[in-house]
Amino acid sequence: EFFDKRKAREASALPQGGKLLIFALGLSFDSFSIGLSLGAYGERPLSTCLIFGLVNLILACTGFLIGKKTHRFIGAYGECISGIFLILLGTRMLLLL
Repeated sequence: EFFDKRKAREASALPQGGKLLIFALGLSFDSFSIGLSLGAYGERPLSTCLIFGLVNLILACTGFLIGKKTHRFIGAYGECISGIFLILLGTRMLLLL
């Protein structure tokens, strides 16, 4: 019984529907700001968007595959690990400015 409640709670915490759209929009703000900068420099919008889209697709699919394979080993710590990774990446980007 405990495991059924835990699975239901974990399933409700996953981003679905409107939550997934808001999550995707929040993550895409960095691409928006980079797009503004590249537009100011006069880059070609179509090729730039295609390259950004392709790289984002590859990275998202790779992340899904790695997450699916490592879920049984990492479990609930996956969110914490990815959060730490994002903090480290953001810190690195700030230090390189």
